[in-house]
Amino acid sequence: GVAPQGPLLNLSQDNSNVSFKAGVDWKPSEQVLTYLNVSQGYRGAAFNGQAFNFPEEANFAQPEKLTSIEIGLKADLWNRRGTFNAAVFHYDYKNQQFLDAFSLPAGGTGFHTVNAPKSRVDGAEFELHAKASDDLEIRAGLGLMHSKYVDLSLHAGSRVCCVGNKLIQAPDVNGSLGIDWRFAHISAGDLSLMVEGNYYGKQYFDAFNTERTSQGAYGIANARVSFKSA
Repeated sequence: GVAPQGPLLNLSQDNSNVSFKAGVDWKPSEQVLTYLNVSQGYRGAAFNGQAFNFPEEANFAQPEKLTSIEIGLKADLWNRRGTFNAAVFHYDYKNQQFLDAFSLPAGGTGFHTVNAPKSRVDGAEFELHAKASDDLEIRAGLGLMHSKYVDLSLHAGSRVCCVGNKLIQAPDVNGSLGIDWRFAHISAGDLSLMVEGNYYGKQYFDAFNTERTSQGAYGIANARVSFKSA
């Protein structure tokens, strides 16, 4: 069969942008580096590429702009047997783009790309990598994030949102832990154990923060035993 064809559309956008990035580094000692970065990011006007079924779904979203401020630290520990990185960041979004559902005039649900006029993210990240011994390495990471829509109004049925809601797929916390342990030396080679785990906090998949479609916090663990011949 042949897929039904809708009317031809003539949509166009013309955008331009100039962004910047500036930073400064300071080394208070040979083992410690601190930095400050300020930058802007840009994403051009977004055309809804999923408008397969209905002409009402075809639309452009306005360009997205991001202003980012990050303060960080990188340190060598224990005579370079370990590293520790930390960063605190602040993101200001203007016209952040995302896909949203809406009711079609003839009934049913369609999707188009929309903008959140203002949204904000504040967070911090920490990473530790340590070689505790010649046979043991440890890796750990922690991410903390607070996100919210500062200015956004969407209408779906009787619901109006979304000021104060969390951003889409933005968990408040995530973490990781990994261990590489060479636990046996034999004449034929070495036996090693790798164990790693990742944790992700609760996250939403729409700007309404709908509970029934949200993803609760979860963790994933992996382990592997390997043999390396001499």
